[in-house]
Amino acid sequence: MKPIAAQLYTLRDYIQNFQDIETTFKRLKTMGYNEVQFSGAKITDAKELKRIADATGIHIICTHIPYDDMKNDLKKVIADHQTLNCLCAGIGGMPTEYHNAEGFHTFAKEFDQIAKELKKEGLGATYHNHRFEFEKFDGEKTGMDILLEEGDTYTFMADTYWIQSGGGDVVDWIYKLRGRIQMIHFKDMMIQNNEQLYAEVMEGNLNWKGILDACENTGIEYYIVEQDVCQRDPFESLEISLRNLKNA
Repeated sequence: MKPIAAQLYTLRDYIQNFQDIETTFKRLKTMGYNEVQFSGAKITDAKELKRIADATGIHIICTHIPYDDMKNDLKKVIADHQTLNCLCAGIGGMPTEYHNAEGFHTFAKEFDQIAKELKKEGLGATYHNHRFEFEKFDGEKTGMDILLEEGDTYTFMADTYWIQSGGGDVVDWIYKLRGRIQMIHFKDMMIQNNEQLYAEVMEGNLNWKGILDACENTGIEYYIVEQDVCQRDPFESLEISLRNLKNA
């Protein structure tokens, strides 16, 4: 099994100040997580965040930051990520003004240029999908197709839940993104009272055997557990997902 990280967006209510971040990191370490993706809170002081990470034995492997920060203050983005010894800078999705056929083409070109600048500094840039990227334009290509074809430097942080929700085949997309995907969001989907809900990994309906086989076959390096909304304590949800993956 590859390293399994926790997506801190799941714990966003518990990381809004440095004291809570330290407490959260300690709990995750005790639970068995050694890596995290920093998301759900602004990086206000990268040096202090790195100090806490080092003190608790947690490695921040990736982030989600606002796209405007990448466009308007890339030097600070680079400096912060180098301070954190972080592998890549990520965005959780493109801003709404790009959510159209022309916008996908424009964004792909813009983000690829940003990714090239980050690459010069030894950093990666990664894009996290939701379901809107699976809308088709002109009756054939999806937004995800456009992003894949028109940028060649940034990578993708595929999200298993949102691919399924968008009508895509998760396993097919993992293979389609081969060579462009270093990290993946593991997120499950269940139905309760005819409502689509987030679930702990392997507690829902996704094809986890196929997903794990595809991840192994395509060389994905990190599995990142995320649950946008939990039906129980989010720490418990992350622990269930970790246990299920380790027992897979």
